[in-house]
Amino acid sequence: MELALILGAAYLLGSVPSAYLVVRRLTGEDIRRIGSGNPGTMNVRDHVGFKTAVLVGALDIGKGAAAVALAYSVGLGEVEAVLAGLVAVVGHLWPVFLRLDGGNGTGPTVGAILVLLPAPGLIASAVAFIVWRLAGSRRLGGLTGLLSVIPIAYLLEAPQTPMVGVAALVGLLFVKLWRVEGVAIA
Repeated sequence: MELALILGAAYLLGSVPSAYLVVRRLTGEDIRRIGSGNPGTMNVRDHVGFKTAVLVGALDIGKGAAAVALAYSVGLGEVEAVLAGLVAVVGHLWPVFLRLDGGNGTGPTVGAILVLLPAPGLIASAVAFIVWRLAGSRRLGGLTGLLSVIPIAYLLEAPQTPMVGVAALVGLLFVKLWRVEGVAIA
């Protein structure tokens, strides 16, 4: 019963449409009618502004992190924490509050990773930032960071269950990105 409540809360957390709510509050606009129509951080950055995107990104990362932290805080184990992170991402992808049409899931995925594998997640975030700045491509930086989490975790001898969970999170994100945006890196 406790796990069901946590997973329900994780889905609702993930479903909170950060980009929609922030853009609506600050501009009166519906982010789904701007730019690509994607209710996510990058569309906000490209068409509303950097500061607003930072807020949206922080909120989205917080959703994934909060779901995993909630599972841990009530004494659930690593498997349940991974499930909470996955369910939060599912909530972001298919939010009940936006008729099941959400963002790509990058923010909550990153948030879940940072709680499941904190040190590897932070190192991978630094790798992503460096690649982005050197290559000038947000997408290449992000993909490199996401793909580097598991090798970094392995080198740091992280626990196996969170590593498998992070691989599942990254896999889900890649499937969504592939389906929505194809393989373009630029």
